[in-house]
Amino acid sequence: MVNDLTHYPPNFKLYHEIYSKEELDGYLAVNEKAFSHFMSTFPFGTLNKTLHGFPNYEHEYNSIEEFKKNSVLQRVLKTENFLDKDNKPIIPTYTFNEYGFRSESWNSKEEGIIFLGCSDTFGTSQFLEKTWPYLVAEHFKVRRYNLAKPGGSNDSAYRFLKNHIANIPGKYVCMLEIELTRTEQWEPDKTIDINGASLVDLHKSKEYRYLSEWYLKHGSDPRQALIMYNKNIDAIKYLCKENNKQFIGVYNPCYDNSISQVNPIYNVKSEDSLTDLAGDCVHKGSKFQEAIANEMIRRISEIETAKV
Repeated sequence: MVNDLTHYPPNFKLYHEIYSKEELDGYLAVNEKAFSHFMSTFPFGTLNKTLHGFPNYEHEYNSIEEFKKNSVLQRVLKTENFLDKDNKPIIPTYTFNEYGFRSESWNSKEEGIIFLGCSDTFGTSQFLEKTWPYLVAEHFKVRRYNLAKPGGSNDSAYRFLKNHIANIPGKYVCMLEIELTRTEQWEPDKTIDINGASLVDLHKSKEYRYLSEWYLKHGSDPRQALIMYNKNIDAIKYLCKENNKQFIGVYNPCYDNSISQVNPIYNVKSEDSLTDLAGDCVHKGSKFQEAIANEMIRRISEIETAKV
């Protein structure tokens, strides 16, 4: 076992802290956990109230009250059942498992499907029964093991799968692949999600402004982004193969419908999609969730049929 790090370059000290259960000379030899800090296997961290709800309900309530002032959005909220008969907001609730995911517990050892993605897979501001992982799991009568993280990246999707896939029973990993320029960077006790939505806050912060500048100059460069995207997806596919699971990936059509290959009947960039919204009137709504579910169900069904 390697205890003395003095003969390694300085950056290997950080490497050893991240992979503390592994030996540097036998890269991931033990392979129990990919990261040393126990909270790194959780999607949100203590600062984001991992086991106490995410996002913040009060924020969502205030948002809905604000959106009610807009006649178009009010109709959307009413149609999607985010307002009751008295026009008061109905806020979707989130239930987390013991690892902090909006997921059923896989400690039951019951067969299920693993789901990977960002807020569109987590179901931010959406009722659980209308999320695509719920619809897919219900269709095949298996458990729903949802490892998605709001604001997450393909980096975080790989990290969560790496940590948990060996312990989750099931044949399939379904991923709504995340916008390819997103990434996550590490602090000693947390990760920082870098994406279009977080850039403003990062730039306002003296401590993290350099991250926003790096991202705009380098991290979001299409060539860099494409390389990182492919590395993550290839790594996820390898984990699936290593653990005898079938990977099914669909690129999120919120970013490019032509890449996603989702049924073009639903196009997130069409004018009609402006009425298909979740309770925050930002994320896509139930029609989007159903479209993704139908695509995943179709692909799994084709694989199952081919086995017969």
